[in-house]
Amino acid sequence: MSTLSFTGWAAVGAAALAPVGALFGAAAGALARASGRAPGGALGKGVAQALARLARREFTPAVTGAIVGGVDGAVFLSVVGLVVGLVAGYGGAAPDPSIVVIAVVAVTLLAVTAVGLGMLAHGLERGGMRGLVFFSTIGIGGLLGLTVGGPVGALEGLLLGILIGALGMTLHGRERPVKRPVEEEPPSTAPR
Repeated sequence: MSTLSFTGWAAVGAAALAPVGALFGAAAGALARASGRAPGGALGKGVAQALARLARREFTPAVTGAIVGGVDGAVFLSVVGLVVGLVAGYGGAAPDPSIVVIAVVAVTLLAVTAVGLGMLAHGLERGGMRGLVFFSTIGIGGLLGLTVGGPVGALEGLLLGILIGALGMTLHGRERPVKRPVEEEPPSTAPR
């Protein structure tokens, strides 16, 4: 096993997965902070505080969440990529670009799936029945794409289903809760 191939695998693994982690983490962090939660690790929070001091102003919650989530996601997936690269490099072969592409595509699909499931949960919580319609539209689009265009068409169908479902939910607006009249309690007949 050559030291160069071992190091190359580790570097390629870390560098290939860090951007995916940063993008997914930034999206998740921004949404979480915008909805009132404050997740994040010490490193991400430290970077957000340092950037706020450097800019000499407070960031909005969504921007702070994007910074914290982006840093934490990049660090997490770069460590995962480093470990995977070390394991792959242990065999001694030179890094193969096709394996790197497959790994990046697999992790990207995992991140997109997580975003899709998060959207489903948010849509069901926020939109009730419309959230279910949105999710069903995505599934129907994927099945139609798979039927018409095979595996490549399934991806296009899913993307089209996401766009149509999101557009439908956006145009329809938020479901309003039904206001029920408050019933007054009848006067008590019990002696005091």
